[in-house]
Amino acid sequence: MNIVTGAGLVVAAFASTAADGTEQPDAQPVRLNVARAGDMLKLTVVGNASVPVAARYTLHVSSDVTSGGNRSTQSGEVRLEPGKTVTLISIAVGNARDGNWLAVLDVQPSTGAAYRIEKRTAD
Repeated sequence: MNIVTGAGLVVAAFASTAADGTEQPDAQPVRLNVARAGDMLKLTVVGNASVPVAARYTLHVSSDVTSGGNRSTQSGEVRLEPGKTVTLISIAVGNARDGNWLAVLDVQPSTGAAYRIEKRTAD
């Protein structure tokens, strides 16, 4: 399991080539992007792969902003095709600078290991 954190960090998906010359699946074909605009926070789950791959994903978001707490869970399945970037989930969190928030993305690709990406207030 990989835990990836960092302000505005985008986890890039890369394909590798095996010794026999065949292309291997992306290590992380589904990733979590975070963008801030004033006191709003926009969380976007994006899929992009260099080889065809299917994946299941679940995004858990929680916040304890001063105007009230929030919990959201969204999940789905996707079949990614090379050269096509797709937005899978887009969530806006209001008053994000007034409290703490946590976003956890769990992904189970059809090939390769399952992984987790966590981003939080301090990132």
